[in-house]
Amino acid sequence: MDSELDKFRWKTFGPLVDQGLIERGFMYALGQRNMFQPMPWVHIVPAVERRIRRKEWNDYIDDYIRDHAQKYGDYRSAEEIAIQCKISEDGDALYKKCGNPKCTQYSTDDVPFKRCSVCKITKYCSPECQKLDWNAHKGPCKRGEVKPYLLKTQQVMEDCINMMVPSQVSQETLKKAEQYGLIKN
Repeated sequence: MDSELDKFRWKTFGPLVDQGLIERGFMYALGQRNMFQPMPWVHIVPAVERRIRRKEWNDYIDDYIRDHAQKYGDYRSAEEIAIQCKISEDGDALYKKCGNPKCTQYSTDDVPFKRCSVCKITKYCSPECQKLDWNAHKGPCKRGEVKPYLLKTQQVMEDCINMMVPSQVSQETLKKAEQYGLIKN
């Protein structure tokens, strides 16, 4: 039988799964033993616990890919699902897109990217891409405004949670809520 938390998650986020805004594999992993919701936790959770969480989460994603994806009509490649659902030890996306917006490369287990030496968050596939992006990246980087690279599902869920806390609802969040079909103007 589903837990109350699992029922709440599907009631809240199920319509967004149907719209393709939230990954079904992500929801599958959340439902396993009432898994934590992965979000960046590098300064909150000890390193050993972060490694355990990463392994457990990514094992559930592998389980989804192997045994459940096709049952749910998800016929994408294992690599594509992994890119959209797996997390790093820091709790953000495991496979990160190069920090240069004009580049389409993703980091992989075989091809790790190098982090910006200043912010330690943004990653680049090559020194050339980092140089090309430096003028745009330099300001937010030096001001400490660079945010971790979240999975699309993590960003949508974060937006939804922010909408549930009235004191934090901004015009931008309201616009996103309307875009997701959660409210009507």
